Amino acid sequence: LSPMKLTARLDDGELARLFDATTRTLSEWTERLRAARGGGFPEKVTAFRPEMAVHGRFGQPCPVCMTPIRTTRQAGRSTFYCPTCQR
Repeated sequence: LSPMKLTARLDDGELARLFDATTRTLSEWTERLRAARGGGFPEKVTAFRPEMAVHGRFGQPCPVCMTPIRTTRQAGRSTFYCPTCQR
């Protein structure tokens, strides 16, 4: 899915894919972060993790297709995306 596409313009299939991907990703990262903290409170809280596929990786190759990651800013927020995989 394109990060530029308005949610109001997503069809039922795209909405289902977005929901599934969001749910799967949040569950995966919840488990990763719980395992990493080992029961204690995290020392350093950050939105960036080296294991993330594109977040914070402007100009680096996409792990799927090797296209350089791009970024855009909207409403003061940065979005990182692969222009090949996320059309």
